[in-house]
Amino acid sequence: MGAESPAEFSAEVNEQAQEFAKQAKNLRISAKTAEDYDELTRLYKEIEKLYSPQELPPSLQEQYESQVEVLEKAGLLRKLESGKLGIEGIEGIDGKEYPLPAPEEVAKRMEANKELVERKQEQGFTRLLLVPFGMKLDDLIEAYKQRILDHSQRGKLFATKKDSGDPPTPLELNESQPLWKWDGYNNADATGELVYNPKEFSKNHKGKTKQEILEKQGGWQVLLIEDMSNIPREGGAKTKGGRTQIDTGGSSIKKYIKRGENIPSPAEYLKALNKEPAYNGESGMTPEEQLTYAILHLEETDQVIDDYRGNGSISYQIGAYFPSSGNAPNAYWNRDNRQANVDRNNPDNRNDNCGVRPAVRVYDYELTDFSHPPSILPASASFACVWNIFVSFAISSSKNNLSLRIDVSKRLDALIKYAAFKGLGAFFAIMVSCKSDKTLFSRLWPSEYLHLFSR
Repeated sequence: MGAESPAEFSAEVNEQAQEFAKQAKNLRISAKTAEDYDELTRLYKEIEKLYSPQELPPSLQEQYESQVEVLEKAGLLRKLESGKLGIEGIEGIDGKEYPLPAPEEVAKRMEANKELVERKQEQGFTRLLLVPFGMKLDDLIEAYKQRILDHSQRGKLFATKKDSGDPPTPLELNESQPLWKWDGYNNADATGELVYNPKEFSKNHKGKTKQEILEKQGGWQVLLIEDMSNIPREGGAKTKGGRTQIDTGGSSIKKYIKRGENIPSPAEYLKALNKEPAYNGESGMTPEEQLTYAILHLEETDQVIDDYRGNGSISYQIGAYFPSSGNAPNAYWNRDNRQANVDRNNPDNRNDNCGVRPAVRVYDYELTDFSHPPSILPASASFACVWNIFVSFAISSSKNNLSLRIDVSKRLDALIKYAAFKGLGAFFAIMVSCKSDKTLFSRLWPSEYLHLFSR
């Protein structure tokens, strides 16, 4: 069950690179002076920045590494059959393999969405979350259940603290049923009974099934969230970076609440996230995101989340919807039944025990095929290969796509691009001293490649 689609860069990156390539193409035709060639070099360096490897900041790199360990411990990662370099990932509901996004890929997408990422980080969205979205939801629920049971058996299952310095509060567990889930979840993501990213909770929801998302966006999602194990109750919201948290009373979104009502419904939370400028770039979490965060928090702190009889609140996952039953997912810790609950609510439900945990989706990771790394080629053929790779995205005449469509190992891919651009820098440095770029082309490139420059 190998991966079948090549890697693609984000639309934002491709659009920026395409504009730089267009400018470079026009300038290449008219360039006459050293200044022209300096500008040409600058344009290609801008493309280099867009496509060359990025690094995560140390705090996010540390989070990334910690989360990979948690995902492995929870049994959510496995060696991919198609990964000849020991790549780990998941198998999606479609039977395809989806490699874990590398730190460089996460950093690259963050750079492409720099304005949004920096704005949201200033507002408190500093928690990185790697979500194995494409796997079966039933398996993710089972993994959470097993982690709860393991913690209880080791005497390491505690309620969520209000403050980090508070003493731990042990939780009792119904070991015969550590987790209860509504029957509507059974196989719902595979059958399409559960849809994601709805615009509203109705027959006109405009959401997508998991299968549709996998086909276009891949099996991993990377989020920035507030590290907020307790959704604030009314009056407990904090303001940071000009943004006020959304509490269970909807204090910051009152204008979206139906007249005569005081507590927001899931439908009104969704409307506020879609329309209120302060929450631009945010969305409601999905069950997969909720469960991943619950597992992560449990492994790092030995504490559950959304303990609504304690310091937390019931969490609506308004990033998903069950159209056939008309319900929106929710989740919480149930002290009465001594178990975690994966449940649902009517979108018109109003309860001051309930709230939302918004997320910023950094990106939906595109599938990369690791099954066919490139052969080791003779020097001249390799150089031609590098050039073709460069031309495919630096001087592409495509109006819609500047994606690099080659099936290679991501590390080899990065090295090839790096070498191509370093070679390009020397190329233009030499060109400045030449009287004619035609002379230089004839010296450096075989005649069969000259047509690439005449597009």
